[in-house]
Amino acid sequence: MSGGTNLQPSAGPGARHALAFAAVFAALFALSILTSLLVGAHGGSETSSDVSGHETSEVLEEQFHVDSFAEGGVAGEDLPHDEGPVHVGDVGSVAGDVGPETDFTDVPILAIVIDDWGYGWEAAEEFLALNVPLNVAVIPHLPLSRAHAEAATQHGHQVILHLPMEPLDSGWDLGPGAVTTTMATDEIERDVVAAWSSIPHVAGINNHMGSKATADERVVRAVLSVVLANDTFFLDSRTTSASVVPEIAEKLGVSYLRNDRFIDPDTDPGRVRDRIIQVAERAKERGWAVAIGHVHRSTYEGLVAAIPFLEAEGVRLVHLTDVLAKARTSR
Repeated sequence: MSGGTNLQPSAGPGARHALAFAAVFAALFALSILTSLLVGAHGGSETSSDVSGHETSEVLEEQFHVDSFAEGGVAGEDLPHDEGPVHVGDVGSVAGDVGPETDFTDVPILAIVIDDWGYGWEAAEEFLALNVPLNVAVIPHLPLSRAHAEAATQHGHQVILHLPMEPLDSGWDLGPGAVTTTMATDEIERDVVAAWSSIPHVAGINNHMGSKATADERVVRAVLSVVLANDTFFLDSRTTSASVVPEIAEKLGVSYLRNDRFIDPDTDPGRVRDRIIQVAERAKERGWAVAIGHVHRSTYEGLVAAIPFLEAEGVRLVHLTDVLAKARTSR
């Protein structure tokens, strides 16, 4: 680890956290209009393609790389079912404002992560208003990053940092604060800390894209050193089968999770619902599961349609920290 780098986020932004919730949303509408224009400049919009330019790149990359290790069914949908999604070592307390609150020992649980917050998504308010716990993965340094994190926390959802990391395709603009394989180790650590500090209520980190960066041992070690310094966790989104996150996390003693399934490689609400039901079966088999979707209206509709099935089958939607806690007690 590089000397002189403070790996813990500073408390400087904390003063702004005291902004009244009403005041945050008073500005939300105007910011949404501005962000929609910015999203359009990236080459996509929710109207034309249901995703921003960044979102498009992530979904396409996920489809391409998940295809390489599909276990049957439609390519790009299935992920390997590993028995060890979390390192259970001396991991200390989990950072953030929301933690495990219920004993899920005898209950199958499913953590659904919704990626790519920070843009002016039309479906954002509907997701936030859902009366089930979600995990909101916020991209740093975007116009609505802080507002979405504050709103998610107010609604009882858990916030994680959606850290932009270099993909195999070099053509994508990852925006400010992205981790690349050409950066020095101390630069990576500095930028991860800065990204973390820019978003309130962060409980953990997952990767935005990252099919190249998560396969690079030095880069992963630098990112996980910040995770370790803050006693938190890393969720490997698994945009590549070559990810070394589990290996490095085990060596460092970092708590980590692995994505079991992407629920929305397309925008068909019925298929989103079916994928959620399928990953819920995984939760019933193992006791827990993790799935990732995005801030699409079709994903919202599919999730709403799946909730009655989850309730009927006794599968509880939870925060990622609940999955970590259950994994510890299950070992």
